[in-house]
Amino acid sequence: MYENYDLPTFKGDYFAVGYQHAAWWLQYLRRTSGEYYYPYFRRRLNNCWKPRFEPLFQNTLSAYPEVISEIAGMSQALLDSGYKTSPLHVFANCLGETGDRGCQCTAFVSVNRDGPILAHNEEESQVEPLCICRVIITGKSSPAPFLAASYPFQLFGSAFGGVNRHFSFQGNSIGYAKHIRSIEATWQYRLPKTVFTRKWLECRSAKEALSMCSGWLMSLPSHSYFITTGRAYSAEIRPLSTYQDCPIDQLTLRQVHGVHCHTNHFVKNGRPDPDWAWKFNADRHESNARLKFIASCTSCDDGADDIQAIKLISMVAQHQKYRHKTSASFVVASSGNDFTASVSAWFNGCRYTVPLLAP
Repeated sequence: MYENYDLPTFKGDYFAVGYQHAAWWLQYLRRTSGEYYYPYFRRRLNNCWKPRFEPLFQNTLSAYPEVISEIAGMSQALLDSGYKTSPLHVFANCLGETGDRGCQCTAFVSVNRDGPILAHNEEESQVEPLCICRVIITGKSSPAPFLAASYPFQLFGSAFGGVNRHFSFQGNSIGYAKHIRSIEATWQYRLPKTVFTRKWLECRSAKEALSMCSGWLMSLPSHSYFITTGRAYSAEIRPLSTYQDCPIDQLTLRQVHGVHCHTNHFVKNGRPDPDWAWKFNADRHESNARLKFIASCTSCDDGADDIQAIKLISMVAQHQKYRHKTSASFVVASSGNDFTASVSAWFNGCRYTVPLLAP
């Protein structure tokens, strides 16, 4: 059954929306999950900064000081609530997937005569709460409003990704056990992946979003889908090619026709690429198993419509292997000559239609 989701709206400058975002999480966690998450984050947000994160923090401050202002707003809301924390601890919490644990997400895009469809299933080792919200940044040269999903006290877009009035995107982190230390050694050239996805929400096109990768490098490998008017794209970012002793990232951008699926590893010659895999065998095999499963579900569709896409991503979300890990599922359907999108989301046991950018 579809229900209208009471979409929270955060409006103001960067500091203000960061403050409102954290205040929303504090209220939500007290109300719904105080026995675990509330004390967990009280401990974590006073103990997650590590000195080795300094290059990532300084690069973010240099490239996008407004993101640090947003993080400072989150930190202030936590301090006002009695937490012992600081912007550095909140920044470290915002790094999200910078590590070697096997993160899990399943996604596909489908292009049909009516327009592209983006479907994403957000999975973790256990179900995590999410905030799906509308954000309106005010001030001079402010970006257009956007819709985003995020994990507790992380940047907008840290979960599924988001939607604005020009395009929608999602992202999957990729296993990189063989490269963790060598990538960390080049953090002086890199920004956190979650900073990229946060700023993508403000871009006016997928091309503009991906052009960020030519200025700064990403802190870990990733795959993203972008859908815009009539088109869908697959973007792979592989770190650590080198040129004259400086690291560069390999960006592979492909236009998608029909159906394309992805999980949490790169594919080479039709098989999982062993150079880009998680540390543990169970995580590597699980990512490949999910890819085979969603590929088998979509194999009969040259281009699924939104109803078919909802059914297909539901097959992942409700599968006995994955339903206990699914935090939320999203389907974004685009149609028309201008980019207009409808968003369906499943979380907390309910299916919702999300009022995208209504005032």
